[in-house]
Amino acid sequence: MIDLPIIIVGAGAAGLIAAKELSHQGRKIMLLEARGRVGGRIHTTQGEKYLIEAGAEFIHGKLPLTIGLLNSYSIPFFQTSGIMARIQNGKVEPRDEFVDHWDKLIDAMGNLKKDISLSEFLSINFSDDKYEALRKTATRFAQGFDLADPKTVSTLALYQEWITEENAEQFRVKGGYSTLMEAMADDCIRQGGEVHLSNEVQKIEWEKDKVTAHTKEGKKYVGSKIIITVPLGVLQAGRISFAPALPQMKAIDGIGFGTVIKILLECKKAFWEEKVKSIGFIFSDEKVPTWWTQFPGQDHVLTGWLGGNTFQSSTDDEIIKIAFQSLANIFGEPVEAIESLIIKSHVFNWSNDSFSLGAYSFPTVQSVDTRKIFNEPVAQTIYFAGEGFYEGATGGTVEAAFTSGMDVARRIMVERIKI
Repeated sequence: MIDLPIIIVGAGAAGLIAAKELSHQGRKIMLLEARGRVGGRIHTTQGEKYLIEAGAEFIHGKLPLTIGLLNSYSIPFFQTSGIMARIQNGKVEPRDEFVDHWDKLIDAMGNLKKDISLSEFLSINFSDDKYEALRKTATRFAQGFDLADPKTVSTLALYQEWITEENAEQFRVKGGYSTLMEAMADDCIRQGGEVHLSNEVQKIEWEKDKVTAHTKEGKKYVGSKIIITVPLGVLQAGRISFAPALPQMKAIDGIGFGTVIKILLECKKAFWEEKVKSIGFIFSDEKVPTWWTQFPGQDHVLTGWLGGNTFQSSTDDEIIKIAFQSLANIFGEPVEAIESLIIKSHVFNWSNDSFSLGAYSFPTVQSVDTRKIFNEPVAQTIYFAGEGFYEGATGGTVEAAFTSGMDVARRIMVERIKI
C-alpha cells in the first residue's frame, strides 16, 4: 500500500508547527500555501529604510511554545519597554490608571456565572451615568484590541484574557517575526517535507483515510489525512468546499473573526520623543486612536492600529490622510508638519487580504460549543487547526495558533500508535 502524505493547508503558524512536529516523527508531509511565501498573517517586509511588520508583531508574555521555538532555532528576541501615555492636542497625560471603576468592572466580570455578551453585561451591571466613561473604555478596548463585536463577544472570555494580559511582558523578534516562520519551513524541508507555495486549495474530496486537494491552479494533491489551517475568515466565506459536504461548516460563524488596518510610518526622526521620552504606546480619542513606537529599538517607525469595520472600505490614500490628521490632532501640529516628517507610509488592510479576509478571531458566547465541534476530527481524516480553534487565555495570538497546530499533530501521532 502506498504511504500517502499528510496534507496541511496553510503555511501560517499552525500549519508550520504541525508540519514540523509530524515531519520530525517521520511522517510524510505536503504543505500547501496559497501565498507565494510562508507565514500567513505573519509578514516581515523591507520598507524604504526599515523592516516593518505587516501582521503579528508582539509576543504577549513568556509564552512557552513561541519562546521555546525561538530558542530552539537560536533566533534572538528582546523585551519591549516604554512609557504608555495619553496625548491629545499636544498635552501629555501619563497613563498610570486605565479608567475609573476598572477594577470594579474586572471583579464583576470574574463573578459572572452565565456567559453573556459584553454589551449585555455592561447594560445590566454598569448602566448608571457615572459609568459612561467605563462603558466607553471597555467597549473601545474590546473593539480595538480584541477586534471584537461587543454585541456578540463573550464576557467570560474577555475576562480571562484581560487578567492574563495585565502587566504581561511584551517581546519582539529581532529581525522580524518571519525569521521564525522561515526557520520552521526550512526545518520541515530538511526532514523531507514538501512545501508548495502559490497553491490555493479550493476543494477537498474525501473519504476515510484518503483526501484529494484541488487547487485554483488546477493541481491535485492526494493524501491520507488533511489538516486545514487557513484563517477563519476564509472558511466563513466558503472559499474551500468539501465533497461530501461537512455538516460542521454550518456552525463556523459561531466563532467571531475581527479585522484591523495597520498603518506603518517610516519617519525621518522620532518626533514623538519631543513630547515624551522613552514612549512606547500613545493613546488618544482620534480616529486612529492607538499608536506605538519601536522602543527600545532605535528604528524611527510609528505604527497605527485601527480595529473594526469603520474604515474597511476606505482606500489606502484615505487611510493615510486619516492617520496624518489623527497624529496632527494628537501632537497639536499642522498636518503638513506631520507629513514632512514621513519617509514612507504603508497600509495593511487585512480584511482586503484575499487569503485571510480579516485579522484574528474573538470568542463569542457560542464559541466554546463551536470549537468543540471543530476540534474533533472528521473520520480521523479531516482536522482543523489555527488560532480560531484555540480555547484558552491567549486567544487571537501566534501562541494560540502554535498550540492548536501542536495539539492536532500530537493527536494524529497518538492515533497512529493506537492503530
